[in-house]
Amino acid sequence: MDLIDKYLSDDESRKLFHQEQVILEVTEAICQYMTTHNISRAELASRLGKTKSFVSQVLNGERNLTLRTIADITWAIGCDPRVKLVESGTPRENERTEWQRWSKERLVKKILKHVKIIRKATVESFTNEDDAYKEAGNWY
Repeated sequence: MDLIDKYLSDDESRKLFHQEQVILEVTEAICQYMTTHNISRAELASRLGKTKSFVSQVLNGERNLTLRTIADITWAIGCDPRVKLVESGTPRENERTEWQRWSKERLVKKILKHVKIIRKATVESFTNEDDAYKEAGNWY
């Protein structure tokens, strides 16, 4: 049983994990667009009339990301968001290996950070994050 299976043994945990995946997908799309168009977080903050801290919290998935916030951000960076719903488990199109690896690590860190919400009892099964990464294997 891998790390994700251990944490996702009930519906509530799977729902929380799904929420994190959606947040990650949206924030990564925004970050990729910003990188491609040379828009810094400081520039985005200025365009939004918000603090750099606010932008960092949003793009790091630490702040609630409402549809209005997504609309404001995409307006500020000059793009239109598109939503595509697919069956659960459908592979993502045109995924790059480095993005997969990075997003997997980010998601594992997020899970470890919020492990009390997901499965407090499993905290003792890892002595550090490296053990958790080894356990995670190829779950993504």
